[in-house]
Amino acid sequence: MGLRLRLPPALSLALPLVLPLALSLTFSPTARAAGAAPLPGSPCPAQPLADAALAEAAVQVLRTLAVQAPGQPADGAWRVQNDAAHESGDAPPWQRISAYPANLALVGMLAAAPQAVRPLAADWLRWQARALAPGRTPWPGVLPDHWLQVDTGRLLRCAPPGAPRPAAARGTRCEAVDAHDSAAASLLLAAQAWWRHTGDASLLREPLLRRALGDAAAALRRLDDGQGLSLAAPDYPVAYLMDAVEVAAGWAAWAQLQAEVWQSPAAAADGRRQARRVASAIQTRLWDAAAGRWRVHARAAAPDATRWYPDTVAQAWPLLWGLDQHLAPPAAEQLRQQARQAWQAAVGGWQAAAPAPAPPPGSVAPAADDPVALRPARWALAPADGDGFWWPSVAVAAACTGDPVSAQIWLGRARAAWLTPAAAPDPDAHPATVMTRFPAPFEIGDLLWLAWLLPPPPPPPPLAPSAAVPAALPPAARQAASLAVPLAPSARSPAAPAAVALTAVPAPGPERHSGEMTR
Repeated sequence: MGLRLRLPPALSLALPLVLPLALSLTFSPTARAAGAAPLPGSPCPAQPLADAALAEAAVQVLRTLAVQAPGQPADGAWRVQNDAAHESGDAPPWQRISAYPANLALVGMLAAAPQAVRPLAADWLRWQARALAPGRTPWPGVLPDHWLQVDTGRLLRCAPPGAPRPAAARGTRCEAVDAHDSAAASLLLAAQAWWRHTGDASLLREPLLRRALGDAAAALRRLDDGQGLSLAAPDYPVAYLMDAVEVAAGWAAWAQLQAEVWQSPAAAADGRRQARRVASAIQTRLWDAAAGRWRVHARAAAPDATRWYPDTVAQAWPLLWGLDQHLAPPAAEQLRQQARQAWQAAVGGWQAAAPAPAPPPGSVAPAADDPVALRPARWALAPADGDGFWWPSVAVAAACTGDPVSAQIWLGRARAAWLTPAAAPDPDAHPATVMTRFPAPFEIGDLLWLAWLLPPPPPPPPLAPSAAVPAALPPAARQAASLAVPLAPSARSPAAPAAVALTAVPAPGPERHSGEMTR
């Protein structure tokens, strides 16, 4: 994403006896196997560098970020952080809901812990579908940020009075979206992840969600700059590298859904064609041959080796997202080499240009004659980002390109920060805002990349004898039947008490803020 808000792109029953023929022939949903990347087609395998305690903590923090408040407008939403996004005097704090980072978290955590995350993911997808219903947003398929007051259940589409104006809003507190193209693509990616890890087509066929997904694909068409790249917003015509990589993945996700969920071969072919068009435009328009790196947007100069974000971090995106998968040989092989070359050159250049951080307390600086492969990168020892964001995606890229030492050191530093209880939480603060684990600047989108480093989930439990799948079904359908469990609209996570529960309050009266979302 062309992260103007700098969301870290980051480091946890009975089935009908007759399945649709297309499902039995084309899809066998499975939990993430050892080594399988959360993003389909990525050349970077998952590497279980984290321990079971961090994996469980990642699931738990997602549960705390999920809102479960039946009858309230925020029911099912996922918040960016447990920390308050805005506080004013004695008034209850406000927290932000943002589609892009939450959808990335869904992609990662459904891969890492599908059974635990599935009910929360269903709630979040349905919440987005309701929020994107016709007339609810000025941009069909693009969900603006919302603000939630946990104590009261009040939900706004405008930043509350006194809150900093969102940079992406450009002059208004309302309807803020960091990047329209990435937001729309992220919804398609979330739906694809749901399908890959649950095999439940019934949710994706619900009318509101089906329409929202179609609107998201239509939004990507509207945002095309006419030459294959996507614009960040209708009134912000900049074609960013990170956004375009995600848009290509979004089109591929749309193609898979069309082929396997809605059985539309023509629409699937068009989705693949759009993904190929975007990838080709990235290769031809954003590659800087002289620098051996990617330009961060279509009008940018060569990337600055001294700048961490976006110039250095953006170089990891074509690698991590497997951009080459959308092209045919020999262009795919060339792009694969470019992606690896660009990242290694960029992080090496930044390493050489950045000031050396002080060694962590108790550590020993590497000797001058230590092999370079055994020296941790500077970003692993101390925050490289001026705002302190974690960028777990960089640890994944490092592990992918032969530097597991730096990835492990970074993970140890993140683990110590994320799993350390707050020293002195405010006893008068609302429980949902006292963050004893994963404190800011951690944000929900970090979970996509952290999922890459978590151990694979255990296999699903076998079906009880009474729910056994008939042997007459084809093998692929039998496997699908053993895993795909359609959720009822009212399904709730078994760990619901760990999620945020809002106090039931009456609907706001006539003084309701003009940007407030109501059902």
